[in-house]
Amino acid sequence: MLAAKLGLSAAGVHKMDLTEQIEKFHTEGSIVLPGVLGADEIAALKLQLESAIAAEAALQRDTAFADYGMLLAAPIHGGALLKLAEHEALFAPVNALLGESCIIHVYTSSSLPPNATNYGSRIHHERSDRYPDIADFVGMIILLDDFSEANGATWYLPGSHKRRERPDEDFFYRNGRRLIAAAGSVYYFDWRLYHAGGENKTHFWRHALAMGLTPAYQKQKIDLPRAIPAEFANEINAFAKQKLGYFSQPPVSIEEYYKPPHERSYRQPPV
Repeated sequence: MLAAKLGLSAAGVHKMDLTEQIEKFHTEGSIVLPGVLGADEIAALKLQLESAIAAEAALQRDTAFADYGMLLAAPIHGGALLKLAEHEALFAPVNALLGESCIIHVYTSSSLPPNATNYGSRIHHERSDRYPDIADFVGMIILLDDFSEANGATWYLPGSHKRRERPDEDFFYRNGRRLIAAAGSVYYFDWRLYHAGGENKTHFWRHALAMGLTPAYQKQKIDLPRAIPAEFANEINAFAKQKLGYFSQPPVSIEEYYKPPHERSYRQPPV
């Protein structure tokens, strides 16, 4: 079963075969796994996310800027947002797809303000379709609220990761599906998959986090080991550091290159 093979708790994914899920991912371009995060984890993440969104809006002195509601580099805020990188069950499906050495390329929030859309509501994909047979970027939408049609559940077009042309709006919405799922679920998708945020028609925020993972040789959107305050590095374990890119930094000298394996800035996970 997927839970057993990937080390997920019984409270998370139930009785799903890994082979079938991986096949579905490659065929349709995405899978949804329920119950990956528990209620306490969700509450801590939402509380900090709301505080961080307010703090970043205060820096802009407005809420009208294009990226309102998005934390460009969520882990730099420390706390629960940083500690999420220690959640091995969260990353297990991506490890199965990309290998255990994969790292976080980008880690943001994907929240919709009340009665609004945002930057993600256009039909788009995150990865060029120039290389249609290479699935080397995997995205995650981590639901911190229930996603519904009313609060702007994400639209996605199954199989569109294999398209070489952008679907027109009519085709996309006639053939697309909605990401209707409960808080704590995680949506894993090929970054070439076309998708679009919906419109939040409620009076409440709809919160989610978003990550994109890549092989360790890909550059990060933001250099997270340098962006995360140095004192925060002492708060996370080796698994989180690997996922955040701490062990994927090129050495800056021959001496650094020949350091003992456990001290190197570029190292592979245990075989």
